[in-house]
Amino acid sequence: MKNELSPLAEELANMKNSLAVRSMQLKESQEKCLQLQNCVDELKARAAALSADLGKAQGLLCEARAEAENWHGQYDVISNSTCWKLTKPIRCVLDCAKAWFRKAGR
Repeated sequence: MKNELSPLAEELANMKNSLAVRSMQLKESQEKCLQLQNCVDELKARAAALSADLGKAQGLLCEARAEAENWHGQYDVISNSTCWKLTKPIRCVLDCAKAWFRKAGR
């Protein structure tokens, strides 16, 4: 009878060892899973922050475009005005005079 129990006891010991190894592997896997979950949470937080920054940047870009369009419109109004067109010869003469005085001043 002792001979019959010996293989069973050995098999039970092997099963206990195998269970202990599997239990340790499971614990390691759970720790890795927890670490990965923490990384995912950090990445989600960073993504949310970047998304908020992107929204702010897009808002600033829209404001800058609107301001540029405003300045362009004002430039068009001035450059197409009758007064600007009538004074062009005077401005050309003054530009030439400035250039001449710069060269003469050297």
